[in-house]
Amino acid sequence: MGLALGPVVRLWTRELYRSIQQSTSWDQKFCLSEEGRNEILFWHENFSNSGQPIWAACPIIEVMTYSDASDVAWGGYAVQLGGQTAVGSWSENESVKSSTFRELRGARLVLESMAPQLEGKEVRHRTDSQSAERIMTVGSRNPELHKEAILLYKVCREHNIRLSVEWVSRDLNEDADYLSRLDDPDDYKLDPKVFGSIDNCWGPHTYDRFASMKTNQLPRFSSKYMNPGCDSTDAFTVSWVGENNWLFPPPYLIPRVLRHMNANNEYGTLLIPYWPSAPWWPLLINKRGCWNSFVTGCLELSTYNGIFISGSLSSNIFTAGVPPFELRALQLRFNEIQVENWLDLDRFDDPELKKLAELLPSIIIQDRAEGTIKTYISAYRLWKRWACTHGVCPIPADGTALALYIVSLIQQRRSVSSINSAVYGIDWIHKKNGYGLPSVHSVVKQVTDAARRILAKPKSRKKPLSSTQVKSIVQRLEKGSLADLQVAAMFALGFYGFLRWDDLSRITPEHLEFAPTHLLVHLEKRKNDQFRKGTQVLIARADRAPCPVAVVEKFLGKGRHKPGISIWRRIQSTKYGQVLRSTPMTYSRASELFKKELVKEGLDAEDYGLHSLRSGGATTAAALGIPDRLLQRQGGWRTAEAKNNYIVESKNSLLH
Repeated sequence: MGLALGPVVRLWTRELYRSIQQSTSWDQKFCLSEEGRNEILFWHENFSNSGQPIWAACPIIEVMTYSDASDVAWGGYAVQLGGQTAVGSWSENESVKSSTFRELRGARLVLESMAPQLEGKEVRHRTDSQSAERIMTVGSRNPELHKEAILLYKVCREHNIRLSVEWVSRDLNEDADYLSRLDDPDDYKLDPKVFGSIDNCWGPHTYDRFASMKTNQLPRFSSKYMNPGCDSTDAFTVSWVGENNWLFPPPYLIPRVLRHMNANNEYGTLLIPYWPSAPWWPLLINKRGCWNSFVTGCLELSTYNGIFISGSLSSNIFTAGVPPFELRALQLRFNEIQVENWLDLDRFDDPELKKLAELLPSIIIQDRAEGTIKTYISAYRLWKRWACTHGVCPIPADGTALALYIVSLIQQRRSVSSINSAVYGIDWIHKKNGYGLPSVHSVVKQVTDAARRILAKPKSRKKPLSSTQVKSIVQRLEKGSLADLQVAAMFALGFYGFLRWDDLSRITPEHLEFAPTHLLVHLEKRKNDQFRKGTQVLIARADRAPCPVAVVEKFLGKGRHKPGISIWRRIQSTKYGQVLRSTPMTYSRASELFKKELVKEGLDAEDYGLHSLRSGGATTAAALGIPDRLLQRQGGWRTAEAKNNYIVESKNSLLH
């Protein structure tokens, strides 16, 4: 069998031969052990291999791995996988096992740690134990050692790893020998019962950031070195965003944990010893002696003998006995705005003032529109990421460092708009956190002004549409299908109402009020309506076709619009005709339909945009002598200068 199926035959027939040898004759019946039945099942499941070796050496080796084991730990690495290392500690029970056992288990754990990267590859594993090398190939009479060889083989079968084993002398295995002596003193965990109670309060937690295969509280975990089952190594090299993180780091890493969470706006539960004299304690406590605002919850934990469980033989203070200090579990939630830190809201004793004080932080950040706040926060996060990468404090920002950041944006040839967003966003976040505005720094002001000059580009405004062009398009489309009517209504409302696409996209059937002489459009939000007072736009009915109001009215009647949703929708063709879908029309789709109709009119679509409707309507009205006051009101412009940017004067008006 060995010639046809490889040396693995001896590994998977040892228990069968042991049972046969215990029988006094070939005719005698005997009962197979569970291990023997497993071996028969193995051959039943794997025998259809056309006589090819199941597990045999291959002349082409893709990955070379090494392992070693000491009396305190195991370790190994893979040469072709960027020198990735796997290390783990022995338990007290494992440490007193035979050296052969530790070598076998160490080899299995190294290969299991790297199994996802080794999947489907030809692997040659090297060990400096001749006994382990032989047992990994042919098994052992010792049941405990044989079981380790079986487990190793199962890992290889599960990940389709074709493994061959080779012995090397100890002087050629020095790197693995070094790794096998790295016993981690920071490998410990909280009693799972206590963790369970914390998880019930603030869970479910989804990721254990500082653990090993022996100390993980959750299926997904990060470890210091590669371990079987770990998702990542070195927790600080990966993002914690989107996870409810369980964090029990060594105390000296607490400052790094807080910096990491602050830089990426992450959240989770941090377990700490109650050490008010520790150098990292002021990072958690504000000037009033209270928890900082990012600490949203605190649990005091009772200590007892066994509250910590060791994962290695050299685990430090978090091990046996009753801890000589108190414990705190802190719920952390970081974001850019920490209003409470500087408002000193805890000083009020009056119940009504306390209730009002709770509302103040959420009110004070609403001084800008929702979209503007998102832009500011996004711009600040870019600065924060850059600052943290270069070892600079993002808040309060150093003026010179911020100036250098703006220089980096200039080098990237970012737009003037990006520079403005960066400066305004960083200023806004500083103001909300009670700091001075960094933009007033002399160097920042000079660099910002220089950036606006360096990056400035000539304005390339789109041409306005004329009333003749719009009437031609509307008249052609108003007699067509539902899709044609929708585009006709978009041209009519945009041109005669001086509306942006942002205004058009928010219109629902309830916002349109039809009267015998006009159409009244209610706009709940508008770009320049900062205080959300709402505006009204009037569009008069026309005596002659095409009438913009009649076109919109016809579109609503044919579309059977549902209340509460935008009137501009995707169109679906059915056997009963065209119907409006539930999907709203996007800006890109509206622009596509808009330019398609311009091409039909013989116009160059590249010269026009959706804003050509707004500017075209304003330009036409100005040419007809409509008073500036009414123009400004219809278009929602706060200043005459803003209105004039949309009006293109004709030669005749300029000559007069």
